[in-house]
Parts: sequence; C-alpha cells; structure tokens
Amino acid sequence: MLAKLIQQILVFGFLLLAWQSQVVAQLDAPSELAMSEAYRIPKNSVIDRIISTEGNTAYFLRKNFNLSGLVASITIESFDVKSLRLKKAIEVDLKYQKKLRVFHDVFNVNDKFYLITSFFNSGKDKNFLFAQKLDDSFEPDKDLILIGEIDSRNEVQIGDFQFEHSRDSSKVIIYHDIPTKRSEAQQAKISIYNDDFDLLWDKKIKFPYESKLYNSIKFDVDKNGNAYLLGKRFFEKERDLVKKRPNFEYILEAYTEKGEKIDRYQLNDKLKLITDLTFEVNNKNEIICTGFYTNKTSSVGGFGSTESIQGIVFFKVNNNEKIVEEKTFSKFDLDFITLNETERARRVAQRQDNDNIQSNDPALYSYDFRDVILRSDGGAVIIAEQFFVEEINRTVNNFNRGFNNQTFQNTSIYNYNEVIVVNIRPDGSIQWANSVPKYQSATSVNARRFLSFKNANIGDKIYLIFNEERNVLEGANTLFKNQNALAMAELDKSGTLSIYMVGDNDDLQSIIIPTLTKQISRRELLIYGIDRNKFRIGRITLK
Repeated sequence: MLAKLIQQILVFGFLLLAWQSQVVAQLDAPSELAMSEAYRIPKNSVIDRIISTEGNTAYFLRKNFNLSGLVASITIESFDVKSLRLKKAIEVDLKYQKKLRVFHDVFNVNDKFYLITSFFNSGKDKNFLFAQKLDDSFEPDKDLILIGEIDSRNEVQIGDFQFEHSRDSSKVIIYHDIPTKRSEAQQAKISIYNDDFDLLWDKKIKFPYESKLYNSIKFDVDKNGNAYLLGKRFFEKERDLVKKRPNFEYILEAYTEKGEKIDRYQLNDKLKLITDLTFEVNNKNEIICTGFYTNKTSSVGGFGSTESIQGIVFFKVNNNEKIVEEKTFSKFDLDFITLNETERARRVAQRQDNDNIQSNDPALYSYDFRDVILRSDGGAVIIAEQFFVEEINRTVNNFNRGFNNQTFQNTSIYNYNEVIVVNIRPDGSIQWANSVPKYQSATSVNARRFLSFKNANIGDKIYLIFNEERNVLEGANTLFKNQNALAMAELDKSGTLSIYMVGDNDDLQSIIIPTLTKQISRRELLIYGIDRNKFRIGRITLK
C-alpha cells in the first residue's frame, strides 16, 4: 500500500552515471534513526511546520480547514523529543467577535510566541494585522495588538503583510504591501517592533518608480532596528533585456536613525545579467549581497537568459562607510558545470567552451535560491535547487461515436533536481562548489514538500535531507536495491560530498516530508512523514 501511495504522490526520475572522484557514497549512514508510533491525521488538516523546540519538547503547527478551504483554526501539537510521543494538542480558534480572521503564522520572537492574524474591515476599507500573545500552554491572550494597517482600495485589493525578525530575534519588521496602480509610484510601509511588539518606528515609503517598473524582493531588520529593502527596478519596460543589454538594476536601501536616514545602493552591471540576488546582514553591519549572473542574452536550449547561470556575483556593502567594498563576478569552471553530465555532454560542453562565442558558453539552468549561510569571516555559502516546469501536450482518443474522438491534454511536470552548494570567500571568489545529484518530478503543483529538501548546518558540515528513489549509490555505479529511501548528503569544510541512506520503506513506514525537517539540538534532526491517514515523527541522531 505504501508503495502505491508513493507512486501516486511522487513520480521520481533516476540517475545512472559515474560520479566524480570527490563524491563518496556509502551504505552505512553516520546516524541513527528512530520513528514514533503512528498517529491519525485529523480530518481536513495539514502540518505546516515545526515551530520550535524547548528542552525535550517539539511544537508542531497544524492548520485546520473549513468546508470553504479557509484556515478555521490551528492546533499546536507538542511531542516529547526522546520518546517521540504526543504530549498535548491545543486547538486555537481564529474567530474574533464571530468573524474569521486570516491566519498568517505563529511567530517565535526571543522564545515568545505570537499568533499573527489579519482582518479586512469592509466598513472602513482597511486591512488590519494583529499579534496575539500565546502563553506557556499556547492559549491566546484576549487582547489583540495592532501591528499593521493598510488603506485598501476594495475587497479585492486589500494589500498584504509580510514580516521577519532579526538574526538575534530582538527586532521585528512588518512590511506593508500597499495596493498601487501600475502607473502610480510604488508605495509601501515598514514598521519596526521590539520582541514585545512595542513600536520602535515606522515609515511610509513612496518609491521614485512606477509600480509596474518595480518588484520588491526582500526586506530585513538588524539587531539595532535598522531596516533593509531589496528591489528590482526596470529602466524602460518590464523586460530583463532590451537590445540584448540588461534593462534593470537591483536597488538596496538601508533605513537607519529610525528611518530618518536612507542610503541607496545601485547593484548592477552594464554587460553581465544578474539573474538572481539576495542579501543578509552580518554582525559587522556589512550587507552581503550574492546571487547568480550570466553572459547569455538570448534563449538557449529552451531556457531564457534569466534562467541560465554561469557564475556567482558578490557585493559587500559597508553600511558604516556607505560604500560597496566588493563587487566580484566569479565564473563556474567547466568541471563544475558538467559535474553530473554524461561523457558525451561533457565533450559537447568542452567544444562550446572553446569556440570563442560568449553566448554559447556552457551554463547551468533554472536554479532557485533555498538558503544563504553567512560565514564568520565575511564570506557566504549559497544553496540553490534546480527547478523547472515541463509542459507536455498529447492527443487523447475518446471513442465517442458521432463526436470528435480526439482531444488535447496538457500536463505540467514539476521538476526538483540537483542542489548546488557554493562556498564563497570574503573577496567574492569561489572557494569550492559541489552538486548533490537529485532528480525528482511530479504532476502536482503541491509536491514541493515531498520532492525538495531541507538543509542543516552542524559544526563545519552542511547536511541535506531529501527523498530519493534510486539516486543513492554504493561505490561508483551500483544502485541501492531499496527504493524511495530517505537520503542524507554531507558536505565537509573542503566541499567533499558523501551521500548516505538514512532509512528505507521498512524503516520509515511513511513518506517523509523533507521540507519539514528541523534541527532540534547540536546533532539531532526531527522529521515528519505520512502514510495515508496516519503520520509519524522521527529523530535522526548524527554519530
């Protein structure tokens, strides 16, 4: 039955190729696996994430849906980490004055838990965001703390709220996404709170760009209450390229002195196309911006230019001196680009690399950021996953007399493939890069929870947890006999990759959802899996 369920949910591809010498595959994982007993999944509910762990207790967030598909309540499930037994389940109703609020999150700030909800008041044409403190038993306080307010255009354009906390969890930033007409100047509002949700400062922002020419990408706050915004601004029309040249720039804004001082940094290049960019703020008040770039200015192999990556771009902004200290473009070498390719594909890439046609240079395609880890010395580690959607059209015979017996059927296949890990020095050069082979696909748009991965950073090693059918190898070419195993990739400080099997069907007795994995102690990971209408939690202990 489990095999049939797996087949229904997951449609895995497989890989059969000789690995590079830096990959070491082993059968015996340097870990121990423990799984709980089976618990019944409450009807019309889904586990959203592991909120936190305190001592020997782990707290899970479960969403409960009504017949309209809205989140009507949440349940906080607490488990004993050692015995993996359910301790308590507390349901929190989302109605307030007989009206259902929109659930956003259970937010953890400095070990204080808040229920974050919003409510659109049609009489006032306003969208309100509230924080509600939860006590030690996760019972909500009666008082609602107003932390966000948007003047909405109507019940369709009510605006949205996003929020994040600083790295030390002492500050919270609320980003108000204000509805704006495409021809009007882009507007937003940021509010900064402490960990008790006392307002420190807020500021309404009117950007000097039309809404249709600006996309907000990321926002953040540091321990001092300074806010940071990253956006993508187009010069003419909303197109990445005009006359084969970049038609946009990234704008990084730093708001200091309680929002009274604004420093703006333009992050761009006249020739190289920066396809993705993100940032993190370190403890030295440096803003580390990193992403991908390409020299390609046309579609190659079915992928657009913005989906190809040929290397890493690295900006280091010194926000004390108000300067961009580093601007580095580091190209991937051919060995890395062809790491998991066949010998024939490597030969083709070698010819392309030697033909002196820049637009024909080998590249990687269609990768999405999953995590950026700041190094203590000012460098960074990028983790990205290859993701793309295939559209397959086919003719289907209906066999109905008197009618056209042929119809066209369109199927979307969502691919979550190999994961690249790139270690970047403080000067922006690449110290090492490696790729974790992982080839998976499904026809469900919601399959990411099963097909993607979760990384954990333990000591000087990086671990990746993911499901895989036949991608865990023993030796160079021999496949494990076990199918649908839970795999663990390990990258040490030199970039050497080892892949292990944590457990197979008999060990797990469920389909693990890797994206729910959470590090709960120095050497322990908590996992969650389902089997039809039951679920189990598990613990991976690294040796």
